[in-house]
Amino acid sequence: MQNDQTPAPETFTDIIKTSGPLSRLRIAFHTGRYRKVIALLAPGKVLDIGCGRPCESLPDQAFLRFLGRPGSVGLDLKRLEGPYEFRQGSVTALPFGDGELDNVTAMEILEHIREVPAALGEIKRVLKPGGVLIMTTPDNSPLWNLIWGVWSATVGRMWHHEHLVSYDAGQWRALLEEQFIVTDFKRNWRFDLVFRCVPR
Repeated sequence: MQNDQTPAPETFTDIIKTSGPLSRLRIAFHTGRYRKVIALLAPGKVLDIGCGRPCESLPDQAFLRFLGRPGSVGLDLKRLEGPYEFRQGSVTALPFGDGELDNVTAMEILEHIREVPAALGEIKRVLKPGGVLIMTTPDNSPLWNLIWGVWSATVGRMWHHEHLVSYDAGQWRALLEEQFIVTDFKRNWRFDLVFRCVPR
């Protein structure tokens, strides 16, 4: 429990440094997700959308490090520096040409924007025919709501208001299937959804 003299964590790194056993649990959770995502990717180049916090604060835990594919790139709203190739941009206006990419990953990103259909349209635009979108997102289930409530009231206070949309597995699938064919679906730790999709 924090006293009044201890400032609340303000960054991703601060949370990891101050969360003790939660840090190991959190890293295990993300590592498990990375393994599932990598197993679903097609060969070729990968764009990792929204790569910022892990790449900037914990490069050893970043998805691009786990992936290890030459030519892959991270995209974030802010300018990043580090051992990976980055581009600055928005998921609703991707700085890539039509049909340029083999794979796009959007891990825990789309719930943070209001324009989900527009973002999915942009992802579809930049994927090659037969290219793959891997999207992960929380499931708006009672279990997730309990976990998120505890997390956002304690060590995750900085993210309390960052989820702008919240859908369950069926709602996410319906939204994806407007522009994609869902070819695989998995769960990571029961409350995290992993979709593999190809453009329609």
